[in-house]
Amino acid sequence: MPAEQPRKHHYLPQFYLKGFADKDGRLWQYAREDGKLVMVNVTKAGAEKDYHRLDVQDPKVDQFGAEKIMAEIEGTQAKVLRAVLVNPAAAEEHRVELLGLTQFMFYRVPKVRDMLVNATEATLVASTKVMEKNKAFDDMPEELKRHPGGRSLTEAFRIKPKNWYVVWQMLRLGTDRKLYELLYRRNLSVLVAKGFRRFITGDAAVAIYDRKHGSTPWKAAGFASATTEFSFPLSSNLLLLVSHESSPGVFNLNDDEVRDFNRRTIVWSERFLFAECFDSLTLHDIVVLSGRRAGFSTQNIEAVDGIYTINQMKPVHPALVAVDG
Repeated sequence: MPAEQPRKHHYLPQFYLKGFADKDGRLWQYAREDGKLVMVNVTKAGAEKDYHRLDVQDPKVDQFGAEKIMAEIEGTQAKVLRAVLVNPAAAEEHRVELLGLTQFMFYRVPKVRDMLVNATEATLVASTKVMEKNKAFDDMPEELKRHPGGRSLTEAFRIKPKNWYVVWQMLRLGTDRKLYELLYRRNLSVLVAKGFRRFITGDAAVAIYDRKHGSTPWKAAGFASATTEFSFPLSSNLLLLVSHESSPGVFNLNDDEVRDFNRRTIVWSERFLFAECFDSLTLHDIVVLSGRRAGFSTQNIEAVDGIYTINQMKPVHPALVAVDG
């Protein structure tokens, strides 16, 4: 009899979460929706049931194949992270692997999963509307044309992408060479929390920040933008900054500077924040920033010549993280 397959799949790997846990592997989890603060083990944090499961009805396909691939990738990534945690000055030596980890962590999380689902659905809806407008469904059987409430075919048949497709897209983006090259052009800075305050992380660990976003109408934000930078908490004590504007090296931060980066993590996160300890000022910032979000948006715009699906990345920017006190 084959062994039981693990059903709880981590979108934040356990080796990563251990950097924010105590010696017993426990960390605090804050739910942004209801403010619930609980202590959880890294084995249960940052995970969802069947997150990487390939929902393909083919006996030749291993439905847990993607989870096994993730485990292999994580084995290599864990060694790189461990080396940098032990010796932050070794970051440049491990530049290739560290940037690969940053890219992979950016794209493997539920925030991106939801973006891919929404973008795919929007594309399918747009395609269906165009077909409906051009009477492509005129030959459909009458019983399929009858829908309650007078809904159109587009509204009635909202097709959702299968999980295997979404997982494949996350893996593709997380390892895309062109996106990696855009990261590689930036400098690596390892920032060390030297005061009382410590770094926190979230269910979208790598935050994208653009200090000039909003100053130029229709300005794009993303990997290719020269003014965007990526902040990636590596542990409670270390944060990796990937930026065109920062200098390479290891730099110490005071409490106020750590607080600034924690606010980026708060706004970029979706549902959960994680920390070895949430100090009172960090909890204050979480509450103040509770209604602020950055991330992705998808919309269909109907024009004379067709329907256009617009996907945008909305980064964290100064106005989003501004707080009083």
